[in-house]
Amino acid sequence: MQRGWCLIRPRHTPAHAAARGNKKGCGSSADEQSRPCWSVQREPAQPEQAITQLQQAISIDPKNGHALGHLIEAYALKKDARGAEDTLKKLKDADPTNQRLAALETVVSDLKAGKPVTIPKE
Repeated sequence: MQRGWCLIRPRHTPAHAAARGNKKGCGSSADEQSRPCWSVQREPAQPEQAITQLQQAISIDPKNGHALGHLIEAYALKKDARGAEDTLKKLKDADPTNQRLAALETVVSDLKAGKPVTIPKE
């Protein structure tokens, strides 16, 4: 697993770069390369840090289905069922055709039922 580079996807949206405070894109400077991107993808996961970063990206682009999906995962890792469920509703409104919607619904329902949560692969 690469450290420092965004592990979500190889090309980044302007909202993603802005959320990282970098107009050129994630990983384009030595400072950017030394900081992890979405912390939910790190080993070990850092859901608190991921939630902060993802909320910042969503404040720039509230309909960013990709960031909303990862925010659901971060809330699930934190065992915050309410946050995950609220974000799932936002994702359904923002991107009703999202391919990961069914898997994320399962994550939220498992979390609410007290079952072990497995984060789906992208």
